[in-house]
Amino acid sequence: MAAPRRKCARPVVLACDATYQPAAIVCLTSLYLNSPDVEFTTFVVTDAPGGPLGQATGKLSAIYSRDIKIAAIGANALEQFATSLGPVGGPSYISRAAFLRLALPELLPDDSFLYLDCDMVVQESVAALLDLDLGDRLVAGATDGLAAASGHKHLRFAADEPYLNTGVLVVNARGWRQEGSFKRIMEICRAHRGRLGAADQDIVNLFCQGRKILLERRWNTLQHDYLFSGDWSGFDPETFRGIFHFCSEIKPWMVWSPEPPSSFYRRYAEVAPWRMPEVAEPRNERERKVLDMSRQRDAIRAAAQRSI
Repeated sequence: MAAPRRKCARPVVLACDATYQPAAIVCLTSLYLNSPDVEFTTFVVTDAPGGPLGQATGKLSAIYSRDIKIAAIGANALEQFATSLGPVGGPSYISRAAFLRLALPELLPDDSFLYLDCDMVVQESVAALLDLDLGDRLVAGATDGLAAASGHKHLRFAADEPYLNTGVLVVNARGWRQEGSFKRIMEICRAHRGRLGAADQDIVNLFCQGRKILLERRWNTLQHDYLFSGDWSGFDPETFRGIFHFCSEIKPWMVWSPEPPSSFYRRYAEVAPWRMPEVAEPRNERERKVLDMSRQRDAIRAAAQRSI
């Protein structure tokens, strides 16, 4: 008989549009499989509730005995919120749904929450994150190595101000509300117009400036660090303990995704009640460019290895 779970007041929150809902289900599958020791409420915030999402969360709830709530935000409301921020900028692949995380402290009633991006695999109990004392800090997160230099430059941060990747965040929602979250976010967008190269991630870093807690990098292990170096020797799916974030334009459901992370992801996708459909060929010009660049990098590395 399984040991009883310890109850935690802090919920886990994912936010997504219809496109990423299957990825959210895979993420939750990995979360529940690897956090059997703690009981928490899960919120899936989306502008497209019902249908397959309701069926998949119902199956997860039944299989793992979890409390999963779908929080719906109208598509028009999301569009109006994103539009109200003005021309934020950022990478072309960032959807409107990415801005949902900025609204979460106002949408949810809790004093704090653990936020997870959908393109993740959780392979460790999140008990430590659910128990983390934030004090008067606004957020806890792990640094984003590749984005830190450009983030410091275009946001004009001091050298000792950490630049966080916002895929995994412990958020002091009450603190955000006390700071007047919506008003403050709009002030940031106006003051930094044209310099928010990472869109909502830059906004979070500016909003929480001087009031951040650093998490160990294992709590948000970034795929793009490995893709940039081309060296996967430091990543062992069998011994990895933490949260792996597939943060790049190359996702594990694309057949050209590298190993070992693609098979690591499939381990959980194959037991999830819903998963992202496999992408066999690039669907647009952006994906074709990503595939071409990936092949070029592989060819350069292969040539370099042969010359050693």
